[in-house]
Amino acid sequence: MLQTLVNLKSYFENLSDSAFKKRLSVLDLEPIVFKLVKDPDSGVAWELAQADQGVGEYKKYLFLYYKYGKNSQMIVAPSQLVDKVWHQHQLDSMKYREDCEMLFAN
Repeated sequence: MLQTLVNLKSYFENLSDSAFKKRLSVLDLEPIVFKLVKDPDSGVAWELAQADQGVGEYKKYLFLYYKYGKNSQMIVAPSQLVDKVWHQHQLDSMKYREDCEMLFAN
């Protein structure tokens, strides 16, 4: 599993889709980090380091979805860590819609 993650990280860093990567780099997920760490209503009580790791993995997932899942038959399944971050992002429906439009609208 660890080797797969290392290979995935290396693969992600070597891919070049500069327009999407630029949009992804400006994606503000600080409100989601706040929910993961400090919001008692979120049902999640992560340490800041875990939330930061989760957000980093979520961004990698978004890239993989953009690259392989958006317009294909391939299923890009998130890890449990990514799923928690994704769920918190979706719960802020206005931000989630705006972020998805910014990332995926061509």
